[in-house]
Amino acid sequence: MYLHKKFDSFKSSLFATLIVLVISIIILNLYILEKINSKFIALLLIVDIFLNTWVTWSTTSKNVTSYNPYTEQTASLINKLPTSAKSQRLEKSFLLNNDRGESYTFNYRGVNVFSSNNDPHLSKLLGLLGLPSIGYYTYYSTGTQLTDALLGIKTYIMSNKATTVKVFSNYGLRDDLVSNKNWYKDKNNIAYKMAVFPLVFAGYSKNNLNLKSNSALLNQEKILQSLTNTKTVYFSNAITPQITSNNMLIKTSNNLISMQQIKKKKSSVIFTYQAKPNSNGYIMLDPTIMSWGKYISDASKMTINGHSFRSLSVNLQPIGIHIPENGKLILKIYWKPSILNKKIIQPNLYLLNENALFKSIQLVQSRKMAITTWKGNSISGTITLHKGQSLLTTIPYSNGWYATANGKKVKIQKYLGCFIALNLPAGKYTIQLNHKMPGFKLGIIISIFGIFVLILLKKLSSKYLQC
Repeated sequence: MYLHKKFDSFKSSLFATLIVLVISIIILNLYILEKINSKFIALLLIVDIFLNTWVTWSTTSKNVTSYNPYTEQTASLINKLPTSAKSQRLEKSFLLNNDRGESYTFNYRGVNVFSSNNDPHLSKLLGLLGLPSIGYYTYYSTGTQLTDALLGIKTYIMSNKATTVKVFSNYGLRDDLVSNKNWYKDKNNIAYKMAVFPLVFAGYSKNNLNLKSNSALLNQEKILQSLTNTKTVYFSNAITPQITSNNMLIKTSNNLISMQQIKKKKSSVIFTYQAKPNSNGYIMLDPTIMSWGKYISDASKMTINGHSFRSLSVNLQPIGIHIPENGKLILKIYWKPSILNKKIIQPNLYLLNENALFKSIQLVQSRKMAITTWKGNSISGTITLHKGQSLLTTIPYSNGWYATANGKKVKIQKYLGCFIALNLPAGKYTIQLNHKMPGFKLGIIISIFGIFVLILLKKLSSKYLQC
């Protein structure tokens, strides 16, 4: 159905392009044969620009109407949060029309982003941490308390609001935060408060961590162990589920589950876990169950203990869960009738050692840089580094960053291949980080020179015409 629509759209576009090409060739030949003059062509161009503008505006106007109430309501919600809730990064479980640029719209620091200016190394790293992230895309729909800490996600907003807006989507599930305190709460929304690492701190820089695909939790653990120089274990061993099904034949082998529909109709698979009551953790979910669009997903619905949620493609991803008092957790996947056969990675459960994580956060917080200014593209502060430590940040590196330590320019290094780091000897430092747009000065010089040349040419042409 989806591919058929896409093909019909392609045929229509191709047909329209051919018509325009034929008309253009005819007009060009008439002009060459002097059957029409340049004024007629100019008139056609003006009409073409007008019609294109009108069509574009009409189409855009119809799509934008959904944004108005959503933008007003979301802006109002974020404005209700205290300033301290937005002092680092903020993320949320919902988006409109998959728009990863909402942090720019609502003026907060986020992780959800789509921009061709992004370094693909950053997307690769975040993908290895279990976030749907590839190329220039990054969603923060499957974060964990470890990625919250590492990336400084101080606030996470969950919403249960029902909406009639078709392009509104609530992604992921963060029930691992239900025990957290909150900044704000109403009948539809809750903004969770998290303890996280500071933006800049003294840590241990190791870039040869050998992070592996489909090992998100292990990768997260390696990174935190590295920067704290400890061997802290943050996750339990895998808890495997008991599997039952409806209209499915199930086979398991080497952590893979093969499913075959008995009859071509709706089917479901139920995964039941027994774990420590009132604990939090993550179910590692196969990336092929759902996809970017609801209409091309294999599963029509997924629930955990009755709570509906969505997942996204790209990589094996952690889904945040909370084990209730009875210690029982149920994941249910409803398959579409068209899915006759399916093979997925077994969705094992891993419990989080929250006490160990909190101690690590306290340790890193004790090593933070005392920020004195943070305005625009400039950050400065004071920090003490001990032997073996580097100044680490979660600021993505890009061309244009400059750093000074005690007034002297120092070379910027990369931590984890994408974040700013400074390798300095032990000691006390006043640090200044500044970003200047690459080519900005050169662009101004070229622009001024161009204006000067235009003025000069105008004067020369005027003088020539007078002669």
